[in-house]
Amino acid sequence: MSKSAANMKPVAWSGRRRFATGLNVIASVVLATVVVIMANVLSARYFHFQADLSSERFFELSEKTRQMLFGLEADISIYVVIRPRTIEQQAVLRDIANLLKEYGYCAKKSRSLKLNIEIVDPDRDLARAEALQQKYGLASADVVVFDADGRTKCVTVHNIVEYEYQQSPSVIHAKKVRSSFRGEQAFSSAILAVTQAKRPVAYFVRGHGEHDIGDFEEHVGYSDIARSMRLDNIDVRSISLTERNGVPADCDVLVVAGPTKLFHRSEIATIRAYLDAKRNLMLLLHAGKPTGLEPLMAEEWGLFLPREKVVEKTLMLRIGEDTVVTLPGTGDELYVRRYGLHEITAGLNNVTMAMYLPRSVVPVAAPGTTARNRADVPIVSILASSSDNGWAETDFDEEPPRFDEGVDRRGPVGVAAAIEKGRVPGVNIGLAFSRIVVVGDSDFVANGRMSGGNEDFFLSSVNWLLERETLMAIGPKSYEHILLQMDDTQVRWLFLMLAIAMPGMVVVLGLVVWFRRGR
Repeated sequence: MSKSAANMKPVAWSGRRRFATGLNVIASVVLATVVVIMANVLSARYFHFQADLSSERFFELSEKTRQMLFGLEADISIYVVIRPRTIEQQAVLRDIANLLKEYGYCAKKSRSLKLNIEIVDPDRDLARAEALQQKYGLASADVVVFDADGRTKCVTVHNIVEYEYQQSPSVIHAKKVRSSFRGEQAFSSAILAVTQAKRPVAYFVRGHGEHDIGDFEEHVGYSDIARSMRLDNIDVRSISLTERNGVPADCDVLVVAGPTKLFHRSEIATIRAYLDAKRNLMLLLHAGKPTGLEPLMAEEWGLFLPREKVVEKTLMLRIGEDTVVTLPGTGDELYVRRYGLHEITAGLNNVTMAMYLPRSVVPVAAPGTTARNRADVPIVSILASSSDNGWAETDFDEEPPRFDEGVDRRGPVGVAAAIEKGRVPGVNIGLAFSRIVVVGDSDFVANGRMSGGNEDFFLSSVNWLLERETLMAIGPKSYEHILLQMDDTQVRWLFLMLAIAMPGMVVVLGLVVWFRRGR
């Protein structure tokens, strides 16, 4: 064998080894890819795990929403049409997308509910945005559309995110920042709207100086709360009891919001007949303003409405978990933090509600009834009360008001109550029944005054009257604003560290490596 031939064998052998090694690597990569794909397919079909790691579980759905979704049988298409031009719009779109992911994840666990979510950028996908605009008649681009079998509901970004203005000492103009996120309430209401054939109707009585749902005036009108009710999938209308022969048959809840004039006998008879027919009523009153409905409430519904105003001259503020600070108050506003055990107030823990010279409500025994297990006996529950420092003031002319022993009543004094008649406690007999919510104030949900727990309390009361416990107590999520406060010295040190020290360390390390390699 020649020397050249002897040298050729290892080369051939080395080539075969390289070919086998390459083939082995390719096969390993293919098998690994197949395993990864199979694992993803199996996990997508049979294993669902998702966790909300955001602070305060910002995107976690409430149990009320989960129960509603699991009880639906529908195919819903959701279109998010938002222009993410600014950083603020991008943040809002991100929050909406994250919340809808939670809805989609929850829908995957249900066999009867299907959610199809599509996010459309009008600036990038002009054709798709134009098609949606023509199909649903969209007036603006910042909207979320819900569609189920031709029933549609549009939710604007204005109804999802609320803003407030914050004044900074270093800035002349106030800064507009996000304050609360109402995505869950808006989306759950929209889903309920497109999946239910009948939309509940709330009639607001007019003709006695009541608040007007079409009035946009601050501290007087009810346009804001009417908008919130429509957002909650409730049709809001007004009615004059003297112009109609009775309450319309499609009325699901009758609202009397702050009357300042007496009701006529015929109107009281209309309301009595309406309640006898197992219907629902919300009564919002003023202190010192008789309405003519007081005898009806006391004689037939077990609630006495005395001519009193509830005042409290001290304001207790909780700072942290263990510190309580007591501040002097004017007595005109009552800050309510004491709630009764009821479905309406279940979601109002540690929430303050502001009322304005509210009227007191006092439960009384219904005449001629003693057994509490009878269905015709009204069951009265106090929803909200003043603290022990409040009292029921009988002298409206006394300024400033002060407690008079033997004349005024010491706190806690009730300012809101819920009444139910026609149902035996703990027994579901399947019969119709009546529900009433009486609040000693009507200004607490007027325009510009729905802060704190005011709006949540009102909407929870309406949903309880409508027997829509599913959407009760779904409140907004508050944004956390973390402010970095630094003085001039700290700012200079931070600049030196970020702009000089850290880049300088990278340069020095690079020079050291270059010098060592050069040697």
